[in-house]
Amino acid sequence: TNTYTDTALADGTAVNTATGVAGAVAVNRSTPTAEATIAGSVTATAVTVTATGNGQTNVTANPGQGSTTVGVAGALALNLPGANSQAAIAPGGSVVLNGPPTGAVTVQATTTVTQDNATANSKAAGFAKTGVGASVALDITGDGATALASGTVTAPDQVTVFASGSY
Repeated sequence: TNTYTDTALADGTAVNTATGVAGAVAVNRSTPTAEATIAGSVTATAVTVTATGNGQTNVTANPGQGSTTVGVAGALALNLPGANSQAAIAPGGSVVLNGPPTGAVTVQATTTVTQDNATANSKAAGFAKTGVGASVALDITGDGATALASGTVTAPDQVTVFASGSY
């Protein structure tokens, strides 16, 4: 299980009251991973392989020029999250269920991202009467979940291989 909160913040507020030029760039490249793998041999009455990733990413760029007359500001917020969970019975790995009683084999990967957010704001409240500002916020996600049974599974009952993602 991997629980994460990844945040990037750029704050380049200019506070010179005569001229206001400011810029801020915030970049977050976050790749939290949760992995659970059987690579060898397992003999049991039941087997569960579970990988779970939960979390959020936030990136904020606030240059906010600080002039009281004329100001220029720019902000770039770039969020490149890639949360991933993988549960597997690897190639060459083996699971043999024997009993009695015999249960099930479950291979499950789940990735839940509550928020991937990018925010850019080029104006500081309460400052310039006249200003030019540009803001760009990009959130390009690569989140995923993978469940594999590439090895050998010998089980008289249920075998479940399941991957789910909520982004």
